[in-house]
Amino acid sequence: MNKYDSDKDIDLAIYGDPKDRTRIEQHHENSLSCLEECQKIIKRLRKNEIPSTEIPVNNGKSHDFRLTRLYIDNFLFLVNFALELDETNILVGPNGCGKTSVLKALSLLQQLITRSARIDEVMSMEDLTRWQSRNEQRFELNLTLHESIYHYALVIEHDRDRRRMRIIKELLTHNDQPIFDFRDGNAQLYHDDYSQEPEYPFNWSYSGIGTLNARLDNQKLTEFKRAISKFIIVSSCPPLFQAEARREDSFLGLHMENFVRWYRHVSQKNMGGILMLFEDLREAMPGFDSIKLIESGESTRTMKIRFRGGDKGPKTMPFRLDELSDGQRLLGVFHT
Repeated sequence: MNKYDSDKDIDLAIYGDPKDRTRIEQHHENSLSCLEECQKIIKRLRKNEIPSTEIPVNNGKSHDFRLTRLYIDNFLFLVNFALELDETNILVGPNGCGKTSVLKALSLLQQLITRSARIDEVMSMEDLTRWQSRNEQRFELNLTLHESIYHYALVIEHDRDRRRMRIIKELLTHNDQPIFDFRDGNAQLYHDDYSQEPEYPFNWSYSGIGTLNARLDNQKLTEFKRAISKFIIVSSCPPLFQAEARREDSFLGLHMENFVRWYRHVSQKNMGGILMLFEDLREAMPGFDSIKLIESGESTRTMKIRFRGGDKGPKTMPFRLDELSDGQRLLGVFHT
């Protein structure tokens, strides 16, 4: 865990630049409250007061999982970049040093591995590092899951002239034993006992792991995919938050523009958690009462946040999500 000597360091970890904090405080009267809540969350993480992430598996038990290492080469601002991770980590640095690039790399890997995205849907030629002439990008990550260590590697080749790209290598190992290996257009899948299945040709445009369905003999691979799907990878931008949801999303977009669609999905699965969220927000946000998804059209729901106070006595006043300040929206997101 990185150690910090003052609250100023935590401010920088949240906003990236002191100017951002000044701008937000001047524009929204409740932004300092948002900053204080962010600091509280970070301090609770550092004291292990927030439980570690868990993932359910087929035998009914829960296993802790954690990303321990990330390697990125020739992607945006990152060249031969390696990051060793502890349980709690804060990325601090000047603008343009690559903090957002780390999140974008994790996001594209998640989309490839868990959502079967095409490589050209999540990447472009502009993602190559501008001052590099090499055409290959490499991504690696290490994940601990219960007592197991997973290593994942992905190599992407770009054709600059034709503005095309393809996956030329994808490897997943479990405790140093291969369970999936794709090279030069051919994929090799392994059973949970590490015995080989027949090799087969595969599409260069997709992650081979991402297209595999769960089976009784590939539970190790399935657990890895499930763990990756549980990551919440966001670089929140409150002005992009949409107040209406015409469908449900099981994942958050990188800038959280689909927050209401995601909330619509998770709120139906975890009513107890939503009640706890309301209690936390009543402490963090003066006057907060509740959040409701109001029907506003066929299959459309609009998020309304209700506040108490003013001259209306005990009555509450509803506000659309996009009517709240950036600071208020961030408070709701952080607590959710």
